[in-house]
Amino acid sequence: MKYYYSIFILFTLLIACSSGKVTNIENSEFLSYVDPFIGTDGHGHTFPGAAVPFGMVQLSPDTHLEGWDWCSGYHYTDSSIIGFSHTHLSGTGRSDLMDVLLMPTVGAVNVVPGTRENPDTGYRSRFSHQEESASPGYYKVKLLDYDIMVELTVSPRCGFHKYTYPATDDAHILLDLFHHYSTDSVKETSLQIVDDQTLAGKRLSKGWGEPGEKYWSNQQLFFVARFSKPFKSCNLVIDDQVVSGGLKQAVGKNLKALINYDTEKGEVIFVKVGLSAVSIENALRNLDTEIPGWDFDGVHKRACDSWEKELSKIAVKADRAEMKKFYTALYHSLLAPYLFSDVNNDYWGFDKKVHKTDGSNNYTVMSLWDTFRSANPLFTLIAPNTVNDIINSMLRQYDEYGLLPVWPLWASETNCMIGYHAIPVIVDAYFKGIRGYDVEKAYQAMVMSAMQNDFGVKYLKEYGYIPYDKYNKSVATALEYCYDDWCIAQLAKELGKTDDFAYFMKRAASYSVYFDKEYKLMNGVSSIGKPRRPFDPFYSSYGECDWVEGNSWQYSFFVPHDVQGLINLFGSDNEFINALDSLFSLHSNVSGEDVPLDISGFIGQYVHGNEPSHQVAYLYNYAGVPWKSQEKLHEIMTTLYTTLPDGLCGNEDCGQMSAWYVFSALGFYPVNPAEGLYVFGKPMIDQATLNVGNKPFEVQVKNLTSENIYIQSVSLNGMDYNKLYLRHQDIMAGGTLVFVMGPRPSSTFGISMGSVPPSMTKYNNEGVHTLSVGNNTFSVSSSEGGRILSYTYNGREILSPASVHQLNYGSTLWPSPQRDWGWPPYPVLDTESYVVRMDQDTLVLDSKPDTVSGFRFQKKFSIDMRDSSVRIAYSIFNISREEKKVAAWDVCRTKGGVSFFPIDKNTDLPASSLKGVFVNDDILWYHFNKDSVPEPQKLFSTAKEGWLAHLIDNLLFIKKYPDISITELSPGQGEIEIFAQKEGTYIELENHGPYTVLQPGEQLTYNEKWFLRQVDTTLAPLRLVETVRMIMN
Repeated sequence: MKYYYSIFILFTLLIACSSGKVTNIENSEFLSYVDPFIGTDGHGHTFPGAAVPFGMVQLSPDTHLEGWDWCSGYHYTDSSIIGFSHTHLSGTGRSDLMDVLLMPTVGAVNVVPGTRENPDTGYRSRFSHQEESASPGYYKVKLLDYDIMVELTVSPRCGFHKYTYPATDDAHILLDLFHHYSTDSVKETSLQIVDDQTLAGKRLSKGWGEPGEKYWSNQQLFFVARFSKPFKSCNLVIDDQVVSGGLKQAVGKNLKALINYDTEKGEVIFVKVGLSAVSIENALRNLDTEIPGWDFDGVHKRACDSWEKELSKIAVKADRAEMKKFYTALYHSLLAPYLFSDVNNDYWGFDKKVHKTDGSNNYTVMSLWDTFRSANPLFTLIAPNTVNDIINSMLRQYDEYGLLPVWPLWASETNCMIGYHAIPVIVDAYFKGIRGYDVEKAYQAMVMSAMQNDFGVKYLKEYGYIPYDKYNKSVATALEYCYDDWCIAQLAKELGKTDDFAYFMKRAASYSVYFDKEYKLMNGVSSIGKPRRPFDPFYSSYGECDWVEGNSWQYSFFVPHDVQGLINLFGSDNEFINALDSLFSLHSNVSGEDVPLDISGFIGQYVHGNEPSHQVAYLYNYAGVPWKSQEKLHEIMTTLYTTLPDGLCGNEDCGQMSAWYVFSALGFYPVNPAEGLYVFGKPMIDQATLNVGNKPFEVQVKNLTSENIYIQSVSLNGMDYNKLYLRHQDIMAGGTLVFVMGPRPSSTFGISMGSVPPSMTKYNNEGVHTLSVGNNTFSVSSSEGGRILSYTYNGREILSPASVHQLNYGSTLWPSPQRDWGWPPYPVLDTESYVVRMDQDTLVLDSKPDTVSGFRFQKKFSIDMRDSSVRIAYSIFNISREEKKVAAWDVCRTKGGVSFFPIDKNTDLPASSLKGVFVNDDILWYHFNKDSVPEPQKLFSTAKEGWLAHLIDNLLFIKKYPDISITELSPGQGEIEIFAQKEGTYIELENHGPYTVLQPGEQLTYNEKWFLRQVDTTLAPLRLVETVRMIMN
């Protein structure tokens, strides 16, 4: 049967949007790849009916109203249809909505739905999938019991029905306001027969919650239904009893309307239904505005056009099965959130009052625990204007409710799931330049959510973590909060709120409290600081449990803001890799009673059918084995996503399951959703054009086959690219990303220094140790003389790499003066391996004792959360048996630009040969000009204030150090020296500490702070100097 189903659906998809003249075959082809039936079987919980992107109306058939797999009202295994209601949730794990059901029938009147087991006991009808089809914005089915063909399409706020009847004098349309999911309740309805072609009414209902829960969704909905043919008769139905005698209106719980007709064979009756959460008048206004006439094909065409516009933003080439998976995923990604304001901008608020927007759309149905991971980041690429509207909708909820949304549904906050994940959505948008909202209000709203006393936050503030004996679901809740708090910290830093930054960064790092060193997994911690014992990492329950819809194995890898810090807890890259390997290879059993149904889609203990695992397959990248990510992702995308109705391995969750696939099939994914970076995975398409930003961004995949699943190399805009991640700015700027695939793991791609995606704290990759703070990443090599290899701002490098000069690169420490050792520097101190250790939050590197120089070096590096700087402490130990005199000499190689620092006019120093130097207002400026450096040149200078700055384009690098007098200088040296290598290959920014006498066993320590910022390139010189002083202070 499935073979015939596939042929039929292919045919109907090809013709479904043929209404009206189609002038662009390529655009209409996007729709032909969408199969709305994917996800309607198994646990996908999707609906097949008609909708437009982010619309208020989802006009779809309902087949059953009870059971977890009927959350959308429809399941592919059913063979009878109750009717067609106007609102549905897409892929959720709970059910609600299904408002205003219509059902056309013929024959004897029946006003109750009947059962699946015996459809003849009610008005429901049998149907066959062979006479059912769907495409974006359109649904069609034959009601076999009535010989009625039903076609459905929609506008944003209205549903449009087309019923083709047989010849009969006993045709009916039933409008049922009492139709609801089993756990919902209808509180009140009203129904009015306005005239012989119009019905209007209201429906108040309570849903979403379950017995014993505190939070429910209390909804109101108004509608106006217009019929193309005047009624032969119309009767109200009260409590399933048809009322005669011409009653025109009623109020109650169980209200329905029965419309009666005579019809000829093939006669079409249209019904159009306008919805509003505000009033009947607004429902009518929505209807008259969006569907003023009876042009079903025209409305269908507009729905098609709206989908073509959205789907064409990512134009993909791949084999047909992959195209079908990709475009169906993109389609599902763009169904939610739902429009929740009327054409006149009215909307119903969380304070249960009517408000008006400023012209932007108001949205509801935000499954944020799911969608913050990749659906919302996807919107920043292809629907940035919608992102602004979503965030403004969040801020309206803050105004009316007092907190940002968690899971808002139809003007009610359900507080379903955990975290305050509106925060990463806002922060992600802000740092991507999407800022069409009040940023300060957004920040205050974020802090309000994070500092409330409910949902475990009280204990987080009190203990610094959430104890399991104080709050149920403690660890899962806390880990989600850690990530959200990191997001707050990033915006706090950007807005100059340094105290908040430090506070929330500390909370962001508290994930380590839950790491059980014995089991090397996350575990509950009691209020006296003891880990939970006994501990079962496979345990999960809806009841008392440390986890939400998962277990310790599935949650132990959720630290998206600090994967490298998580690796440090495991002990090493190899131990982390082994833990990931175990996750994917263990048995797939979950222990406990009342195990959550949501835990599905297993590969070992990896669970793709629920969101806590969604970033996990990408984490191998952080441990230096990207090929393992590519391998696991290929398995996930080829086994847990298919083109069949059961082609989703778990709840679709308002677009998250599908957005994961959209990103992953393109070859990258936002592991940290608010970081503005996309980590490489394994592409599934041959080519893609992202029509975003100012010009297209192309993804090309060469040599892709079912065997060639490993990335061999990557290039970006024609240049070799060895990082394991891509920046959002790279995509929005346009360009070309090329993956070259092969049958075996690459021995070179993504394993060099700097390839690994950044994290909040350090990592160790072949002797490279990294500190990250805000936008800055700072890398040191313990295997190359404790040398600073890299210092970046948003991936932009300030230091000169080894590829420029094999010996002179990065930044190092020398003993001053140079006359004591000549050239080259002492190898033990400058190029050989250092011993590395962590001392609290400080990276400490110790050289071996150097018997030639009589010195041992120690280098300490740490981050200062308050000002996003890097603290450096260079110590020189006298290990000889004689007195030594020495100074610390910081030598930093960088690219050409503008160097400047305050100068002391005392110039009793060696002669300088550096060209391009001038002094203005006691500031020395050096403008690098490659053409003026035919031979090496050097500047020797005194200085004051203790700082040296260097500007490359809009990247400002500052070194702050102790100011010294000319009498403290080493012989033959300057306090600041600038060296320009021959032909301008690189320049050195050098600063010297005080020339100090060290007795045997004594040491000196020279302290610095480094800053790296992005600044306005239009700043005048004096304003630039003021900026430097402001940053340091």
